[in-house]
Amino acid sequence: MSDELTQGATPAAPPVLSHLVYLDVDDEITSAAARIRSTEANRITLVLPYGSRLATSRINFRLLAREAAARGKRLDIVCADASARALAAAAGLPVHASVAAFEAHGAPGAEGETDGTEPSGTNGSGTQAVGGAASQRSLPELADDDTATRVITAPRRTSPKVPLVGPARPPVPPRVAVGVGLGVLAAVVIFGLLAAQLLPSATIVLHPRSADLGPLQLTVEARAVVTAPDATNLVIPAQRFTFPLEASNTFPATGTKVLQAKATGNVTFSNFDTGSANRIDAGSIVKTRSDIEFATLATVTLPNATIQFPFTIVPSTSTVGVEAVLTGPEGNVGNNTIVVIPKGENKRLLKVTNVEATSGGAHEERIVV
Repeated sequence: MSDELTQGATPAAPPVLSHLVYLDVDDEITSAAARIRSTEANRITLVLPYGSRLATSRINFRLLAREAAARGKRLDIVCADASARALAAAAGLPVHASVAAFEAHGAPGAEGETDGTEPSGTNGSGTQAVGGAASQRSLPELADDDTATRVITAPRRTSPKVPLVGPARPPVPPRVAVGVGLGVLAAVVIFGLLAAQLLPSATIVLHPRSADLGPLQLTVEARAVVTAPDATNLVIPAQRFTFPLEASNTFPATGTKVLQAKATGNVTFSNFDTGSANRIDAGSIVKTRSDIEFATLATVTLPNATIQFPFTIVPSTSTVGVEAVLTGPEGNVGNNTIVVIPKGENKRLLKVTNVEATSGGAHEERIVV
């Protein structure tokens, strides 16, 4: 009976004690927490690479520690970055510089081997059962905000010296160095002198020449009130002298002065057009039947003519001043002699005449000295 029970019973599988979880550089806190929840091992070791986003804040490690503690698991951090290890250690997590260091110091079976007595928490076979509640460090209270984290400076490991290959080169003696420097300086000076003597040179000869300036036209004023010459205002001192001067004689006059004037007067225009007004511009030419021309001095506008009962046309009239085109007495004409209207006007609808004679035209020659 006991044999049957022994043969039918299935031995229980040993619990998984430790599990390494390798994270990528871009893994976030949510991805790491999901890996912790999906792992069945009692001890989880997160291996972080250089530049991991997870290692940028201490609060991330605190959240991971709380997630592991809530599930009764122990959480270790393996990271080669000293600053990341400092953040994890500040969050209360065990840290290791490498996987080899973790396996040497923190792997299952390495801990708990003492003088033959089994420490509390062992499974009876000499191997310590790593439980989250027994081996996890006490976690500090999580702060509401991510406060500044002080990074613990890790001492720098000294690297071995690189061995020298071949014989050591002896140092240069100071005398040799000084001699070489003086030799280089002397060579530079010698080459400079040789260049000044051997390189081609040029000679430039300047021949100044004189040139006349001017004449300069200046207006210089002499004033009696000025005591010294003033080059800025072009003024020189002057002195007034008064002396009597008188001469008399009779000379024949040989000069001639010509006095000429144009005749002026007024003309009256009459508009017999009952349909429209007529405009006579200034400068319009009217003349006598003997072609003595006169120019109007202003612009006049003649309204249209009116019709009175029974069939009488009453023209509109306007008077304007005129001036003879040519000088001399020929422009002095009698009244009612300027009767030729300007060119382009209708002779049947427009009439012109001078009610009074024109006057003022003259041509006189006077003898002057």
